[in-house]
Amino acid sequence: MASTNAAEKRGDEEAPQSPSIHAYADAGHPIYLPYATSPSSPFVIKMADNRENERYFQLIKHENEMINARMTWWLIVQGFMIAGVAFGWDKDFALVATFATLGIFTSLSSAIILRCATFALPLLDKQSQQLYPLCDPAMGLNLHRRAQQVRLDEIEVTPGSRPFPYLPKCLVEFLFPWHFMPLLFIGAWIAVLFLSLKEGGPKAQEIHII
Repeated sequence: MASTNAAEKRGDEEAPQSPSIHAYADAGHPIYLPYATSPSSPFVIKMADNRENERYFQLIKHENEMINARMTWWLIVQGFMIAGVAFGWDKDFALVATFATLGIFTSLSSAIILRCATFALPLLDKQSQQLYPLCDPAMGLNLHRRAQQVRLDEIEVTPGSRPFPYLPKCLVEFLFPWHFMPLLFIGAWIAVLFLSLKEGGPKAQEIHII
């Protein structure tokens, strides 16, 4: 029994181990591993075995879900306030001014928090690229480099151009809904408040029935 266990132990010790990215980093080699087209190649990084990559993926996923949740609640609040303005436009000027002011400040608050949240995505992407440069965690982060294609069983890089290559990067980023929509609503609420003040406040309209 002891000899069998010893043989199994020797077999485990002599079994060839696939080189990992940590082994290359510890040995002082560059992190950028050569690309392999064969799934059996030891240089292929398996996503299932890549705990560090999974950690970054979960962090980016969490930030994305937080952005979606904040956008959803902000849009719900805007919908209620638009309905309030429509209800009180010809009835109560103070009510319209209150909703417009709330719309401005809630949109400004959402614009700030969404902008701060989007800062985390490029930072996480940059950190993940330093460890696993072949992995692209999100399509939307490809504005500053060439597009990549990720498969579940192996990481494969496919050259391509970034989205909207003929438009400036700052313009494309500005048109993202979490950047553009809060600013658009701020402008709309300012216009509502300005028009109501210019008219001296919404006044009740008399309906003459002939």
